Amino acid sequence: MQGRSRRQGFLTNDDAISEEFTSLPGLSVVMIGFTLFIVLLANTYSAYYDRVDRLELYQTADLVATKLIQPNSVFIRTGAVDYPCIQAGVYDDDIIELRQQYQRSGVDFTIIVTAASYTHTFPVSAPTDMDRIAITRDVSVILNDAETVPGKLTVIIWTVE
Repeated sequence: MQGRSRRQGFLTNDDAISEEFTSLPGLSVVMIGFTLFIVLLANTYSAYYDRVDRLELYQTADLVATKLIQPNSVFIRTGAVDYPCIQAGVYDDDIIELRQQYQRSGVDFTIIVTAASYTHTFPVSAPTDMDRIAITRDVSVILNDAETVPGKLTVIIWTVE
């Protein structure tokens, strides 16, 4: 009988504290921390793959620049860039063919030859609304049959969707 009255007193006692609601603030702090950890992990993953993509694009630009300054390249004459022929558009078809090969892989590029006060961009200008990677190589540039000056060959490359 006394056990029954204790149970009855326990069930009707209004001074008790409910324990199930005291753990909610702690649980919310844990969930916020877990969410921040996941967001940080996702940003790290995204930044890593963005840098990997940029590195691949840089390596492709370096490959194109190296290919263009090789002695057997289309616009190299006697070890120097043939500026009069570039300006006249003699090599545009060869460069367009090379661009089409790279466009199949998802990248496009433009070439800028700079020497003294001369600058020539071919075959197209680089778009300004896209992420671009540029690489520059020092080259000799033939301005005419009597004059060869130091110059720069710049390859600007970007991805094509």
